[in-house]
Amino acid sequence: RNTEDVYRVSPDGVAVLVAGGIFPIAYQPYGGNVRGWLLALGGIAVDAGGNVYVTGKLDNRIRKIDPSGTVSILAGDGEAGDVGDNGPASAAKVANPDGITMDSNGNLLFADSGSNKLRRIVLNFAPARMEWVAGGGQPLTFRDGPGNTAFFSGLSGITRDKLGNLYVADAGNNRIRKIA
Repeated sequence: RNTEDVYRVSPDGVAVLVAGGIFPIAYQPYGGNVRGWLLALGGIAVDAGGNVYVTGKLDNRIRKIDPSGTVSILAGDGEAGDVGDNGPASAAKVANPDGITMDSNGNLLFADSGSNKLRRIVLNFAPARMEWVAGGGQPLTFRDGPGNTAFFSGLSGITRDKLGNLYVADAGNNRIRKIA
């Protein structure tokens, strides 16, 4: 089946559609109910309240799906870009967002592949705030260092360990990077 669906699977193996269910070529730009269209899902994260966060790699959006199934857009307007750091996430552009995870403070961290950045959405701000955590630089560049002195190329997957260290797949440089 050629769809971009998000399912919640119970411990006993029952799968329930959370969002999607529509042929993925078109998308609903402003979110909506459980049938909100999704395009080229990249990553998925779930918070303690049962909210699901997904990245749309091809439609340059980050969406929130609340427990009732309502889909809303946290960041991105469909056009790839690298603007809006230190401002409202809803006004920020993202570029091919991919992997996503929650940090220990309940914020979202995501691999903004097209801008070669690791970015954070601080959810406890009203409205949610976009921040630049690390990276930047041109594709196929590599440099270790703190924050914006580090260079990535084509970030994809991201996860964190129980100590709070982040691990990102720096696909363009064929490396797994640790951010302590």
